[in-house]
Amino acid sequence: MVARVIVICSAVVIGLGIAILIMRTCLVVSTDGLADHRIFAVVRIPWEDIAAFEVDRPKGLWGGLCVTAILRNGATIDLMSTRAYSRVPSGRHVDELYRISWTLEEAAGSRAGQTG
Repeated sequence: MVARVIVICSAVVIGLGIAILIMRTCLVVSTDGLADHRIFAVVRIPWEDIAAFEVDRPKGLWGGLCVTAILRNGATIDLMSTRAYSRVPSGRHVDELYRISWTLEEAAGSRAGQTG
């Protein structure tokens, strides 16, 4: 009985820990660029490196859709904190991703206007 309680409590603690890590993911926009806060890492992209944004499927094993930063050197970086989970994303999810993409394009354009 005691072992069962320990296993259940451990599972709850592990589940809450994973949920907290997932809830902390976010995209931070600053004057220096973007910071994509993922579960275990932060990917920073300076504005000078960004050429455009698009909505696309993330590379790798991830499902759904996300906003992708297209760099000036042709490389792409999936902004995983913008990912919309679903096998068939709803129109609302896709619309929201495009709004995020357009907002980032405006921020990148206004940043370029300040430096150029």
